[in-house]
Amino acid sequence: MSANPADQHTGSLPQLADLIPEPLSSRWEDSYKQYVRTVAVRATGAGEARVIAEASGAVAQTWRAISNVPGLPWWSVAAVQAAAEVFDEQAGHWHAFADHVAGRREGGR
Repeated sequence: MSANPADQHTGSLPQLADLIPEPLSSRWEDSYKQYVRTVAVRATGAGEARVIAEASGAVAQTWRAISNVPGLPWWSVAAVQAAAEVFDEQAGHWHAFADHVAGRREGGR
């Protein structure tokens, strides 16, 4: 067992992973890994910003799918939905940045 107190969960928390179907869990892992890879690249152009926006949106979509899994405690559904909202907002910011950069390059303001 870990010496870190944060790793010593009590109650039903460890069983949450058992409620999420494996394909959905794998989908979340894949989308989050892609997100981590994309944000590691400095977005200086519209293309990079759009890639980050799409990766953020994919994570949000997966969080939302997880929130629809039957049998999850209400508090975990609320947390997962909040995570989806954050990634959606982030995707919106990256889309706006991409549009701004694209507009500047086309001679707009």
